[in-house]
Amino acid sequence: MAGECPNDGAAMADGEMICKDCQRVLAADLGYLCDRMDDLYQVATRQAKPGPKQLAKGSIGPRATNPDPLREDAWGYYQYFRQFYTALVPAGIDREKGRTLLLEGVPSLARNRSAPAIQRQIRQAADSVKRIFDWEAEKRRGGWCQACSSILWVLDKSQYAICPQCGQLNDLAETRQAQKDWLMDSYQEGTSGEIAQLLTQCGWPVTSRAIRKWAQKGIIGSEKGTDGRNVYRVGDIIARIEHDRPASAA
Repeated sequence: MAGECPNDGAAMADGEMICKDCQRVLAADLGYLCDRMDDLYQVATRQAKPGPKQLAKGSIGPRATNPDPLREDAWGYYQYFRQFYTALVPAGIDREKGRTLLLEGVPSLARNRSAPAIQRQIRQAADSVKRIFDWEAEKRRGGWCQACSSILWVLDKSQYAICPQCGQLNDLAETRQAQKDWLMDSYQEGTSGEIAQLLTQCGWPVTSRAIRKWAQKGIIGSEKGTDGRNVYRVGDIIARIEHDRPASAA
């Protein structure tokens, strides 16, 4: 009998343990990890050369030239995925063929009782590996440049940011507060997915599923958009997030 996916609540076909969307995510993550196996080994064994994006975290602008230390956790992710890979791919198969076999096996894997846990673990591993090779993914929107209004993408602990467009040095305490005030007062609307992406980029981690649940419970309002989908107001969702956030985290 069909049921709901334990990972995102979507409908599943008979016999499946995760939905089609989760299967697509799993396939993408497996492909990415397979492509990164050699890179992980190189980094873990200190044979890799720092790439242009492996910079000193927290440095500002053009002065960020020191290589980031090679990540020791790369070995753990390499070992984890290697065990997963060798359990599903016969020995002696070349990497490209092995990658194909992994992706072709996702529908069968989706019927395994452990599929929900496997999908979550692979998703977490893929995200962690992406941060090893591209720490730019750790950046979020820090507001707008005070001089030219360009979006500033910064690390969470950054205090200042040089605008890549005009070179203005911005105090991020001011730009973040201005961004918060604008979004709180904004009547900007969007779908749960659009708003979740925007607010997560701006420092309010929230999922589209949480937004929909709040609307179902009547905690926030929603309206039908021109395309028939539910839309929500950004300010309402920020107010709810701030209401749930402990005072110590403010």
